[in-house]
Amino acid sequence: SGINAEYGGKTKKMKLMIVSALTVMCLLFCVKSDSNTAVDLRSLAWLMCKAKSVHYVSGHLRFCKEAKDIVCSELYPDRQFNKCRLSRAPRLRYSMTKVAKNVCFYEGRDSTTNRMRRRLHENGFCSKFR
Repeated sequence: SGINAEYGGKTKKMKLMIVSALTVMCLLFCVKSDSNTAVDLRSLAWLMCKAKSVHYVSGHLRFCKEAKDIVCSELYPDRQFNKCRLSRAPRLRYSMTKVAKNVCFYEGRDSTTNRMRRRLHENGFCSKFR
């Protein structure tokens, strides 16, 4: 019975350590995902804002218009952007779909990403991700 008590105490400590480690990992990944969203938004803007027209993929016109006003003008302050132009580029489709959803759920501190999030929520764009 002394052996069972000894292993019982170690098992409880082991469970507590595992739960603690998982909690810390979850917190780290949550913070990491928020910071990645801001970086991903800027990377997407580099793809979208290459020319005078801003490129977007089907279903993301509202995202394009807001990005043109907020993110593109921040990256290229000396450039005027005319309109959003539809693109079929697979890389842009993947990136825009992923980033748009992440921006809608963003809870970090980056001011540009927060402005995008607020504007997308105000215009109803984020309602399709609920």
